[in-house]
Amino acid sequence: MNKTEALNKIEQLVEYYKKNIETWESNANKEAEARKEFIDGFFEALGWKISGLPESMSADDRDVLVEYSLKVEGETTKSLDYIFKIKNRHQFVVEAKKPSENLDNPKHVFQAKSYGFLSKIPFVILTNFKEIRIYDISTKPNFNQINEDLIFSCTYDDYIDKFDYIWNNFSKEAVFEKSLVKLFTDRRDDLDIDLDATDYNYILKKGELLLDTVFLKDLELIRLNIAQSIFQETSDELSEKEINEATQRLLDIIIFIRFLEDNEIEDIERLRVLIDNSEDDFVDSLKNLCSELNLKFNGLLFHEYPLFDKITLNKEIIKDNILKLYYPESPYNFSKISIEILGRIFEQYLAKRITIIDGNISLEIKPEIKKAGGIYYTPEYIVDEILNDTLDLFLSDKSPNEEFEISKIIDFSCGSGIFLIKSYKRIIQFYESNSSSLSPELLFIDSKGSINLTMESKKNLLQKNIFGIDIDSQAIEIAKMSLYFTMLENFNEDNSPKPLLPSLDKNLICGNSIVDLSFFDNYSEASIDTINIINPFTWADEGLNKFDVIVGNPPYLRIQLLEELYPEEYQLFLKTKYDFAFSNFDLSILFVEKAISVLSPTGKIGYIIPNTVLRAKYGEKFREIISNNKLLSKIVYFNDYQVFGNSTTYTCLFYLDAEQTESNELKYFNLEDPENDFQDEAQVPSIFDKDTLGSSPWYFAASEIHDKFIENISNNSIPLKDLSNLKKVFVGLQPSINNVFLLEIVEENESFITCYSKALDSNHIFEKGLIKKMVKGSKNLFRYKISTNRVLLFPYENNLTTNKSELISETVLKATYPKTWKYLKKCKTILNEKEALKGNDFYKFIYKKNHLLFDSKKILLPSLCFGSRFSIDINGEYYFTGSGEGGGGGYGLILNHEENDYNYYNILGILNSKVISALIELKGSPKSGGYKGIDRTFIHSIPLPILNSERKTQIAQEITTKTEKLNNLYAEVQSIAIKRLVSQLENQIDTLTLELYEIVDSGIINLINELND
Repeated sequence: MNKTEALNKIEQLVEYYKKNIETWESNANKEAEARKEFIDGFFEALGWKISGLPESMSADDRDVLVEYSLKVEGETTKSLDYIFKIKNRHQFVVEAKKPSENLDNPKHVFQAKSYGFLSKIPFVILTNFKEIRIYDISTKPNFNQINEDLIFSCTYDDYIDKFDYIWNNFSKEAVFEKSLVKLFTDRRDDLDIDLDATDYNYILKKGELLLDTVFLKDLELIRLNIAQSIFQETSDELSEKEINEATQRLLDIIIFIRFLEDNEIEDIERLRVLIDNSEDDFVDSLKNLCSELNLKFNGLLFHEYPLFDKITLNKEIIKDNILKLYYPESPYNFSKISIEILGRIFEQYLAKRITIIDGNISLEIKPEIKKAGGIYYTPEYIVDEILNDTLDLFLSDKSPNEEFEISKIIDFSCGSGIFLIKSYKRIIQFYESNSSSLSPELLFIDSKGSINLTMESKKNLLQKNIFGIDIDSQAIEIAKMSLYFTMLENFNEDNSPKPLLPSLDKNLICGNSIVDLSFFDNYSEASIDTINIINPFTWADEGLNKFDVIVGNPPYLRIQLLEELYPEEYQLFLKTKYDFAFSNFDLSILFVEKAISVLSPTGKIGYIIPNTVLRAKYGEKFREIISNNKLLSKIVYFNDYQVFGNSTTYTCLFYLDAEQTESNELKYFNLEDPENDFQDEAQVPSIFDKDTLGSSPWYFAASEIHDKFIENISNNSIPLKDLSNLKKVFVGLQPSINNVFLLEIVEENESFITCYSKALDSNHIFEKGLIKKMVKGSKNLFRYKISTNRVLLFPYENNLTTNKSELISETVLKATYPKTWKYLKKCKTILNEKEALKGNDFYKFIYKKNHLLFDSKKILLPSLCFGSRFSIDINGEYYFTGSGEGGGGGYGLILNHEENDYNYYNILGILNSKVISALIELKGSPKSGGYKGIDRTFIHSIPLPILNSERKTQIAQEITTKTEKLNNLYAEVQSIAIKRLVSQLENQIDTLTLELYEIVDSGIINLINELND
C-alpha cells in the first residue's frame, strides 16, 4: 500500500468511527473489538501486516507481534498489544485502549512508558484510535508526568492533516529506511550515528541503554542512603570495610526479594508488607524473613550474617528507599530486566566503594578503576561471540549426561559474572534441546507443553559446570546472585527438593587467580595489608584442577600501574612465576598463561585482550611460547574500534585450542565494526600458517601484494636495531603527573618564564634554569618540523662525578629556584595522591629513564602517526614524553657517530619516504582518528637497505644532502616557490628510496602510492 492508498484507508476508518461514535465510546465496548476494527486497520494502512497470517507462522517471521506477554507493575500478567519489528529487531510498541478510556489516565501512560524504559525500544505509542500519543522515552518514567517525553499527539479528526508525520516516521516503508533511528538521533544532540552502519539499534553509547544509567544512579543513591543509616546508628562499632559489606548484603537481599516477587516466585510486595508491619527494628524483621526464605532457597544471601547483629537502621530511611523499587514510585520490573543488563549495571556499581572521610559517607571510584581508565565491561555481543567459538564448539560433539558434568567452565576474573551467566544459559539450552536422551524425572513440562529442566537439574548443572574467580569479594557476591537469578528464570514449581539454590562456595571464589600460596615461600613476612591486597590462594586447595572452557575479559594493567597500585612483592612474584611477565608486560597476558596451565586436553580458551601484545616488545615471550605450542586457532582483530565505549583500549579476540596442536591453520579476521560484522555470515577469514609465527611481531597482511611489498623491502636489508652506529632508540619522559610538570608558555624574558599550569588552573612564574622545551608526540611532531608552545619543569641535574641524573634537593631549589619551589609546594597535595610521592621527594618522577639522553642530537619519532612524520632535533634542545604504542608520547633515536654510511639525515629521509610511510600504514596498529601506532619494537624492525654497492652508497649520500636541504627549507616561511622546491626534493628522495630498496614491481609501487594517498 502506497502513501496515497494509506491516506484513503485511514480516511475511511475515521468516517466509520464518526458514524458509530456513540457505540465505540460506550463503556460496553470491548478493547479487543475496537482494536480489531480500528487499530489493526490503522497500522495495516501504514504497511504493517497484522491479520490474515497463518497461525503456524513463527514469531521470528512476523513483522508485528500481537498480545506479547508482559508483566506490568501493580497488575497481574497482561499482554502488550503490539510490537513492530524490522529484521527481527523491535522498533516501536503500541499499547491499545478502548475508545472510552481516557488516555490522560497516568496509569495508562506510566504502563506504556515503563515498557519502553525497560527495553531497547524508546518509541511507545498509546492509542484508543480516538487519540494517538507517541513517546520517545529519554527519561525515567514518573507516574504523574503524562506529557514527559511526548513527541506527538493528535485526535482522530486530525489524522488526515497530520498524516505526513505519521507516514514519514511509522510506516513500514519509512521504518525500514531507518526513520526512527534518525528521529532517535535528532532528539539527542550528543549522538553521532552513522545510519548506514546502524542495524536498527537504539543506544546512547556503545552497549549502553537509558535503563543502565538511570537504574545505576538509583542503586547508588539507595546504597549511599543505607550506608549513611548504618553509619549514623553504628559508626563506633563498624569499620569502613564492614559498612561496605553490610550495605552490599542488605541491598543484594532487597534486590533478590524484588526479583522473586516480580517473577511470581514469592508473594508480591513481601518487602513492602514487611516494612509496614515491622515495629522499630527492621533488621530483626528482615532476618526473620531471610530465615524463612533460606529454608526454600538456601543460597548465599539468606544465610545468617554476623554483621546484621551489629547494625541498626532508621526505619523511615529504609522504607523510603525500598519504596523506590515499587510501583508507582518506580518503573522497575525485575521480571522484564534481563540478567545481562543487570550484570552490566552491577559491573558499573562495583567500580565504586563507600568511603568515610571526616565523618562523612560518600561513594568514590576505586583507585585501581580510576587509574586504569575506567570500567572494561564486556559487551554482550563480544561475550556471545567468544562463547560461540569456545563453549558451543566444545559441546558440538557432546550429548547430555545425567551426571550433569558436561563442560567445566571458568572465568578467572568474573566480575559480576556476564560470561558465567551466558555460559550457564547455554548449557541449560543444550540440555533442554537434547532432552530426549534424559530421564523424565529430570524434566518438567510446562502449561504450554515446553520441555524444561527441573529446578534440581538446573541446580546440578550450575554446581558442576560453572566456576569463577575474582579478587573483589563484592563481585563474587553479585556474580552468585546473578547466577541464582539465571537459575530461577522461567521458574517452575516442580517437585525439586528444597532448598532450591545450591551452595556456590566452591564454584565462585574470592581470590587472586594468578598468585597462589607459593607466594609465602619467599614473602612469609609480608604484612597483613599486603596479604589482603594480593589475596593469594592455591587452586588445588579449592578443588579446581583442569577446565574445558576458559573465557573472559582479564584486567588490563601495564606494569607501570601495577607498580603504583600494588605492593612490590606482587610484581616480584609475578616476574618469577610467569614466563609471559616480560619487559613492561600487561597483566592480562598472565591470565592467558594461567589458563593454558589448567586447560584440559580437549579444552578451549577465548579471551578479549589488548591487541598490542601481537606486536609490542612486552609480548615477545607470549608470542614465542604461544607459537611453539601451536595452541593458537583464531584471532579476531578490531583495528581502532572501541569495544569498551569511553575507555580507549585497542583489543582483539584471542582463541587457543588444546586440540589444535597438530593443525598449522590459523584463522584471522580483521573487522572494522564487530557488532555488525559478527552478524555477517559472509565474513571469510584469512588463513595463515602457524609455522610463520614466532617471537617477532605478528603482522597479518591482507593480500599477496602486501606480502610481496614486505618481502621486497626486507630483502638485502637489516633491521634498524642492527645498525652498527645506532646508540639507542629510547622512550620519552614519564612525569609523575603530567598536568603538574607539563606547562604552556604565557610570556618570558631573559631570566623568568610565565607558564599556565593545568594542575592549578592558573599562571605561575618560573626560573628558566629548570624549564625545557617540550613536545608531545603526535601533537607537536611533524615531517621535518617541530611546533610547540609546551615546556617541561625538569627538577633534575646531571651529577658530573657519577654521570647520573639526580633530583635537585629542596635546599637547592629554595636557594636557587625559589619561584619554582613555591609552585611545587602548591602542587604537593596533588602529587601526594600517588603513594610513591609521599615524602620529601614528592616532586620526583616515578620512572627515571633516559634523563641524560635528551640533550643529544636526535631523530624524534611520535608513537601516533599519519604515515611518516619524523623530525630532527639538531641542537638537542627538545624533551618529550613517553608512552607505549599509540599513546601521546614518542621516541628518540641517537647514533654513536656519523662516520658510517648511515647518518641522521639519510635515516630521517628514508623514514619520511613513501616506502616507510606505506609500511607504517600497513603494519602500524590502527588507532582512533585514522592514526597508526608504533612502538620501539616497530622502530627497531624498520628495514634499512644494506649499502653493499657503490651505487647504493652514492644514493645514501644523495639522500643525506637532499634531506638536510629539505629540513632547512621546512624551517622557512612556506612561500609558493619554497613549497615547489620542497615537493621536488621529497619526490626525488622517494625515487632514490625506491631504488635503494630495489623496488621495481609496478604492483608494489602502486600499493605504496595508494597507502600514501
